Amino acid sequence: MIDATTNKDIAIKLLSGIAERDRSTVASCLAGDVVWWVPQSAAALGLDRPLVGREATLGLLCGESRYEVGSMQWTHHHVLADDDTVAVHASLRARTKAGVSYENHYVMIYRFQDDQIIEGWEHTDTAYAFGRMAASAPGDDS
Repeated sequence: MIDATTNKDIAIKLLSGIAERDRSTVASCLAGDVVWWVPQSAAALGLDRPLVGREATLGLLCGESRYEVGSMQWTHHHVLADDDTVAVHASLRARTKAGVSYENHYVMIYRFQDDQIIEGWEHTDTAYAFGRMAASAPGDDS
């Protein structure tokens, strides 16, 4: 039996775990054979698409952070559930490792099986994200 409330809670738990850099929490949300789809434009810039398996997905979600630790903050605008699927519309505010402010908007779609995410789709402005990651800190003329 599908429990939409539980699945919505797990989707929020996943994003909180990512923001807190809590690998064990994030891992508990993902099925061992999860399939993770980054945006096509991210794949064109070198990210694997799809990522297959928990460890590969954890490498993306909890690997080396592109953000200052502790600066990530999600705002959840909508969390919608239908059958085995949850969609999250959210904004992420953070500072990059170079100290550049970052605010991007996301729609994530998660498909669940047995209270774990079996498939994830990320939809975001990757051109903005990669541009902010490449930017220098304010006042840095290099």
